[in-house]
Amino acid sequence: MASHLLVTTIAAEFIRGGCVVEIGSSREIERKEKSSTHFFKKTCELLDSMFFSVDISEKSHALAQTIVGNQAVCTDGETFLKNFRHLTRRRISVLYLDNFDVIYNDQHEKDLRSRVGEEYGKWGWELENSKSAEVHLSQMKAAIPLMAQRSVVICDDTMTKNDGWWGKGATVVPYLLAQGWRVHSASDIGVMLTSPRMKHPETPSWFSRRRRYVWGLAGPSLPSFEWPTG
Repeated sequence: MASHLLVTTIAAEFIRGGCVVEIGSSREIERKEKSSTHFFKKTCELLDSMFFSVDISEKSHALAQTIVGNQAVCTDGETFLKNFRHLTRRRISVLYLDNFDVIYNDQHEKDLRSRVGEEYGKWGWELENSKSAEVHLSQMKAAIPLMAQRSVVICDDTMTKNDGWWGKGATVVPYLLAQGWRVHSASDIGVMLTSPRMKHPETPSWFSRRRRYVWGLAGPSLPSFEWPTG
């Protein structure tokens, strides 16, 4: 399961009237209909919520504009979050962290440097995993005062490794756990944490991507709502 789809494993109602922030817009024009940017845009349209897709790359920003128009913002994530209150008084229901790349292996590093290495150099950033974890943690710390009481944080390219956390959220996950957040669910490439005030039962055993009925505090809720495909 793509990491942004982890949000479909819990009730959608907490998003209604809130705001979804994606830091790291879609890069691939060929797959934009299946991208997290497209998915969150459609979700927010269905639930009367605001959506911002943020990326420091002008190329990624231009693609995001074709999906969400002026809801696409070209800046770094921390700067956006520090200026968030100038854009809206709403609180963030979903924060999706998927920006500074991590390196999986030597071949992946070679591919990354070929595709985006020049851009990282332009921003004065070294493409390394420790820097990715540092940048994502700075974004998370900037976002904490903006989060709704019932909210989730999703970290892409994050997983357990050697009795710890590895990837983009390597320092974000321990930081949130120390503040009472809980790991709700994970895929092979991402993890979703829920805020201390988010209470919900376990995902029902009959849950699947094909049957996206929503589970609420006292059982099924929003029975006619189906998450967008993506």
